[in-house]
Amino acid sequence: MHRAEESRPLCAAAHLRKVELVVWTILFYLVVGTVVGLVGKLFAPGDRDNIPFWLTIVCGIGGMWIGDVIYRAFGGDGSWGLDWTQGIVTVLTAVVLVMVAATVTGRSQKV
Repeated sequence: MHRAEESRPLCAAAHLRKVELVVWTILFYLVVGTVVGLVGKLFAPGDRDNIPFWLTIVCGIGGMWIGDVIYRAFGGDGSWGLDWTQGIVTVLTAVVLVMVAATVTGRSQKV
């Protein structure tokens, strides 16, 4: 067997692992982004919690994606396995985005 033929299964296995990692990352962002969005709605300041339900979820998921971009822009490598730094950056970004959306879209009560 030639060396090129021996490396093909390894390349296919490595590609499959990368695809699997991307799929799990997307699922993680969707699930955790939804949870962060819902929890963010609970922490919205009192009279500014009129943010639409769907917007909290969109902001949570979008914040996860933006957090990933920030993480990678500062040299994050997306290491294999559980990357705590990436998780913390993405979740915090999602929380901030939900809070900003709640503040911007919230309606203050007129006295």
